[in-house]
Amino acid sequence: MKLTLVIFSLSGGGAEKALVLLARGLHMRGHQVTVVTANEDGPESHKLDKDVSRVSFAIQEQPRGLCGVLQKNIQYQRRLRNAILSTQPDVVISFMHITNVRVLLALLNVNVPVVVSERVDPAGFHYGFFWRFLRRVLYPRCACVVSVSKGVDAFFSWLAESKRAVIYNTAPSFPDTGERQNGFIGGGGRRRVVSVGRLVHQKGFDMLLDAFSRVAGSFREWDLHILGEGEQRTSLQRLISRKGLSDRVFLPGWVGPPTRSLKLADLFVMSSRFEGFPNALLEAMACGLPVVSFDCRSGPREIIRDGVDGVLVPPGSTAELAEVMSRLMGDECLRQRLGERAREVVERFSYEKFIDDWERVLNVVVNGSRR
Repeated sequence: MKLTLVIFSLSGGGAEKALVLLARGLHMRGHQVTVVTANEDGPESHKLDKDVSRVSFAIQEQPRGLCGVLQKNIQYQRRLRNAILSTQPDVVISFMHITNVRVLLALLNVNVPVVVSERVDPAGFHYGFFWRFLRRVLYPRCACVVSVSKGVDAFFSWLAESKRAVIYNTAPSFPDTGERQNGFIGGGGRRRVVSVGRLVHQKGFDMLLDAFSRVAGSFREWDLHILGEGEQRTSLQRLISRKGLSDRVFLPGWVGPPTRSLKLADLFVMSSRFEGFPNALLEAMACGLPVVSFDCRSGPREIIRDGVDGVLVPPGSTAELAEVMSRLMGDECLRQRLGERAREVVERFSYEKFIDDWERVLNVVVNGSRR
């Protein structure tokens, strides 16, 4: 099949990573894969394999006034349509809500099936009435809505089941070198709680700081490191100072592949208000880390087997999060037991299954077969 994958850019997090992995896997299965993006000028977090083609189109920067905004959107739609059609696809796969809507609009009168991929719980994002209205009108026209979790899929219960599928992200596979148990960042025997994600409201790092502040006095050999960048860096730094934790909580930004920091950590905590199917949680478990997460509506509860390979905490309860963190920080045997079982995510969410599931959906879209 000739497959065209569309996303705004390759800078960012989980959606971009999933697209790169999907493009690689589909190419390895013999499909002709092209990725369509907007401008390539900015920094990119993920790189396509050299055998995967790419088509990019330029968009107008910083339009002025209502006329400028309208002109930019008309131009965007025209260039997006031309870029997709230039690839002569059998199927188009679009990633992320606004891009999904734009692709469906651009291809309204084109006889090419469009599969849209929903990566985050839509109930948590407030896109505005205009985009929500267009989604409601246009999604029934697509060939399939592929959600990253059952929690996300439940949001689209107003669509026919025949137009919906759930395909989980794939967990990476890391060799067990023993590095995590023996190496503490910076030496000195410091223990470390790690969290990973963009510094934005969704990730709930303000709640994680509240929980850590409740246990920091009892566990003076433990620090908290939050890896990521984002719009809340300044407000989080102020909160850290206000709680008197400037020498215990660190925001190092993105410091290379997060797996290095994960392998050198002792506990991973996810404090998100909402998620899709978090890659950071999969990576932490694949590294053999014990994990704690808020049991938000979508994602963590489909990854963590509560009490077996991690612990789920009622959403938003910083007191209960602090209590579970305290229990794990004080019990090395429990951390080790949970971490050993956590590695099973590599088999539970394997790369082969990820590509198999996508091929199954594409076969149904193209010819109705269910191999």
